[in-house]
Amino acid sequence: MKKYNGYALVTGGDGGIGYCIAEQLAMNGYNLVLVARNKAALEKVKEQIASKYKVDVIIFIKDLSEITAAKEVYDYVQEKEIHIALLVNNAGFGDWSLFEDSKCEIDVKMIELMCTSLTALTYVFLPDMIKNGEGGIILISSFASRIHFPKFAVYAACKAFVSSFGITLNFELQSKNIDVLVVCPAVIKTPFYKEGELKGKLEQGQKKLLGLKFYSPEKVAQQIVKSLGKKIEIVIGGLLEKFFFYIHPFTPLIIQRWMMRNYYKKTYKLKY
Repeated sequence: MKKYNGYALVTGGDGGIGYCIAEQLAMNGYNLVLVARNKAALEKVKEQIASKYKVDVIIFIKDLSEITAAKEVYDYVQEKEIHIALLVNNAGFGDWSLFEDSKCEIDVKMIELMCTSLTALTYVFLPDMIKNGEGGIILISSFASRIHFPKFAVYAACKAFVSSFGITLNFELQSKNIDVLVVCPAVIKTPFYKEGELKGKLEQGQKKLLGLKFYSPEKVAQQIVKSLGKKIEIVIGGLLEKFFFYIHPFTPLIIQRWMMRNYYKKTYKLKY
């Protein structure tokens, strides 16, 4: 059932979790604004969702890692006289490598997309939600936001920012009738990590990572839409994932380092 009066804007809506969230929102009667840089993929998604669910789907082609992207997106919807009642900050990618082996331009782009752009988009659309007295913001963080991950240093740090920002924002906006949900998926079957040409390595690492299994983005999207306004933070995964996620902050750093050192020593034959 539609909760807010207005359109839902989904970044990274051309595939993966973003597409599945967009579809779930369309099923609930939301008209959509989808933002991503892949024109062909967005046009295909627009055709699929609009024809199947009979909702209005507007696409905006933009690389959200660009510094002016948030303002350009906002100006575009203002020009169309569209009110964004629900903002889904989903766009992102991952890079699986030791920091010393990573490429500076990729890591900086990751920070710009998942931290700078996410903050800017929230900043420009929030005042209109407050003015209208309702709204929702979904921030896609990660299981990695709470746990130290060698070979995932910048990505995990970005997601730690997203989680901290979102949980604080939730408390700040409760009195203004704005719902904020932080989503922390474990291992999801999506192509978000294809940047950096390290997809194979990341996939291999995720499969081995503490024995965690892959989860369907469709089920993830269902849980996200149902949880908005009911929870501050959700962890997508089974009991094992939730146990590690919530127990890790209370584990002494020396034990955390011992666990990661032994895991990576066995998995990658590396010495620390």
